Amino acid sequence: MNDYKKYGEYSQKTSSAGQSCGRGLAFFALGAGIGALVSLLFAPRSGREIRGGVANKFGILRRGVSEQTSRLRQRGSEIAGLGREKVVPMSG
Repeated sequence: MNDYKKYGEYSQKTSSAGQSCGRGLAFFALGAGIGALVSLLFAPRSGREIRGGVANKFGILRRGVSEQTSRLRQRGSEIAGLGREKVVPMSG
């Protein structure tokens, strides 16, 4: 028995790579659009409230970073001062 009789006629009837890629992107865009619409419909807060919350959290984060930076600068100055106190007597 030859392979032709064993498997029958095989012809690949698929679209070209460009068409399948385009179709995939179209389905992706459709899914993203549906997801965005559903998220807007079921959002627990309004846009103004969400922006206010994000701004508030950003302000808290900024103040925290500023405080940490101030502490590090102060500690660096203290360490530099201690280093100067130890180096100055040796050079004098």
